[in-house]
Amino acid sequence: MDFSKTELFGEIVVSKENDLYAYRNKDDLVPGLIKTASLSGGFFKHQQKDEPDLNVEDKANLATELLKNKPATFVERFGRYLNEEQLEYFEELRSDNYELEFYLKQSRQEQCRFVTGHKVKNRRYAAMQKMLNGNDDHFSEAAMKARNPLLHEQLVGRFMTEEEKEEKERPDMSNCSLTNIILEHMDLNKERDDKKKLKEEENEEEFDTDEDESDEDEEEEEGLGRQEGGREFLKQQFVKAAYQSFLEGKDDEVDYRKIDTDETLDDLDVEQRDAEERYFDDSDNDE
Repeated sequence: MDFSKTELFGEIVVSKENDLYAYRNKDDLVPGLIKTASLSGGFFKHQQKDEPDLNVEDKANLATELLKNKPATFVERFGRYLNEEQLEYFEELRSDNYELEFYLKQSRQEQCRFVTGHKVKNRRYAAMQKMLNGNDDHFSEAAMKARNPLLHEQLVGRFMTEEEKEEKERPDMSNCSLTNIILEHMDLNKERDDKKKLKEEENEEEFDTDEDESDEDEEEEEGLGRQEGGREFLKQQFVKAAYQSFLEGKDDEVDYRKIDTDETLDDLDVEQRDAEERYFDDSDNDE
């Protein structure tokens, strides 16, 4: 079967009868298959060191040759970039072709993991936005500091004035019951102990790291903290780290299983964009 360049890139194709090309059989999927493969980050061929990089047309020609003569190799190299409709193209070809059947199964498994991973990421992001909009205590400065006291001290605490530190460490007297005052003091003492313990652990780890690099980072942060707007920038870095910790599933007190399986958090528009764009995620690397 010969594929013209027009067909390869899925543009409007006119048949011999001068009618618009309509998808009627599996061969109609070929232009999309070649386009997806040629714009993907899949392997095409080994090249010599001084050999020029393959352009999109070169890749399309190689992908076309594989699709026609070695469908199993095509799926092995590009299957993870194909959607389910495109994978269906190979169903009729896999009869008694155990290699093709293996790579089809592998591609569908990778596709499932990709979709699941994106769905989880989107749900966690939606949950975080919901918590932030509702002023959830999980993202209060006190809670974020309690989860990572050493980073807070490094990016925020050491640039605070003595007055600011005293204000932060002063127990909340809005509820003046004896029990609450005692609990406030217990929390402050625990925070100091945790900070001291983490600092000791960090000092021990420094023996195994590049001290010069560590000193350079501290000097850079020190300089930023003393500049106008630098304190706010470093504080935002701390907040971003707290957000990232939540999204990566590192906050022990969060029920991630509940979030990850909550279908009400799905953003269908985002899911659709992810499904449409993921096949060409690596296209920039080919330019």
